[in-house]
Amino acid sequence: MSIPTKTIRILFLLFLFLASGYAASQEKKFNEIENLLKKSDQSYENYDNIKAIHYALKAKGLAFKDNDSKYLAESYYQLSLILSDLTLTKESLYYVDKAFQQKYTQKDKLLQAKLTEVKSYNYYISDLSQTIKESFKSLKLIENDKTTEASKFRGELYVGIAGYYENTKINFDSAYIFYKLAENEYKKVPERQNYENLGDFYIRLGGISIKTNDENPELSKDARKKNYDRGLDYYQKSFNLVKRYNPPTLQPQYQAFADYYYSTDQYPQALEFYLKSIKEKNSVNNPYNIRTYRNISELYEILGDKENHAKYKNIFDQKIAEADVRKSKNIDHVIKMIINDKQAEYEANQTKKNTWIIIGIVILLILFFLIYRILHKKLKHTKSVISEVTNTLQAKEEILVQKHIETEELQLKVNDAYNEVIELAKKNDPSFYLRFQEVYPEFHRKLLEVIPDLRTSELILYAYTFLGFSIKDVAEYTYKSVNTIRNRKQNLRKKFSIPTEQDMGIWLRKLIDTKEQ
Repeated sequence: MSIPTKTIRILFLLFLFLASGYAASQEKKFNEIENLLKKSDQSYENYDNIKAIHYALKAKGLAFKDNDSKYLAESYYQLSLILSDLTLTKESLYYVDKAFQQKYTQKDKLLQAKLTEVKSYNYYISDLSQTIKESFKSLKLIENDKTTEASKFRGELYVGIAGYYENTKINFDSAYIFYKLAENEYKKVPERQNYENLGDFYIRLGGISIKTNDENPELSKDARKKNYDRGLDYYQKSFNLVKRYNPPTLQPQYQAFADYYYSTDQYPQALEFYLKSIKEKNSVNNPYNIRTYRNISELYEILGDKENHAKYKNIFDQKIAEADVRKSKNIDHVIKMIINDKQAEYEANQTKKNTWIIIGIVILLILFFLIYRILHKKLKHTKSVISEVTNTLQAKEEILVQKHIETEELQLKVNDAYNEVIELAKKNDPSFYLRFQEVYPEFHRKLLEVIPDLRTSELILYAYTFLGFSIKDVAEYTYKSVNTIRNRKQNLRKKFSIPTEQDMGIWLRKLIDTKEQ
């Protein structure tokens, strides 16, 4: 009996309707995920990491339901980036690994490069040399990618490497080489799509021009003036470029002008631009803007305005305290969000597994019924097999659950101890070194085995170095000048005969490791 043509036509139209409805539904979901990832990125740029994590987790959840490899990979990358910024290294690297496991990532070299760069951010605290190695790996991955996005990212990588040579190695020649490479890449990107990066790039060039004077006090007056003038020209270039595109904020440019005028003893102008800086849109959430209040307070003191000096000194102290509390709360909140997400993902996987188990059991029961009818004598044996399979599956599930709980508890303990030491160091807390010794009990004893008469202040400076803090960081957290910290580190380097070309932090870790062996 043949099916009528009219019926076939109706069935075909029904199929098209259902297929188009499904396609429209999928497109709507993809648009929602992309919108969530954009919101996450915007929140991250505005220093609101809680919202950024929230949107990224929501995007990941939608992608996870459909097992969409592309959006899962992009969501994992976004999560790893934000967590790296919060110095939650373990969690950040966890999502880096999750992203690399996606099939989509294996085909996308640019995403691989971005994930590799996130790994370099995470190594920044513990191993600066590894940070640069990861950056060069990122460059290698996209060396043949001629797209605009790849050129933009290569420029960012070169700027990061230049900053490493500028701030860590104090090697301005190498820094200029990589800044030049960054400029060549940025020229390949339409200015409107890259004006913020270009603005930051010119600020960095201005900064290194001025820093040349700080690092070379023997320069002649004319040479120093040329460097200052060059720095100001770059700052003006950054300002003129960014302002053309009606940016959301000019805070970095105002900050750069203020730093320039402060360094050249033009205090009224410096104060004017610092005050402009703190009024900009992203100033409130920007943690790097807190020092501006300290500078404003110092300028008012220099200018003889005691009232405003005290006012902004109080604001600075208050913001430091608020920032510490906010960061601690943010980290606690983010960790809870991540744990809840992992638990939800685990439960979803368990549901899928259980579904397949049920399907498997149903199939087994059907087979059993057929076998029962055909071979009644083998009924008891078949029941035994099914029972054994079921018990084995349940036992494996229980082991997986227990292992998962143990892993989470251990991870939280390690993170808490490490983060506590880092926070105490940043606060210059008197209990920092005592807590450091508790977390790293062999550190104190093994250094004193080499030089027994080390002072506590020297041991504390070694502890900061061991944790990966730069000279600039130590100076800021201990409220001392950069030159003071640099001189102290140089004296310690001489005591232990550490070669000038070797990183002191790496040397310390090798010393401790060798002693342990």
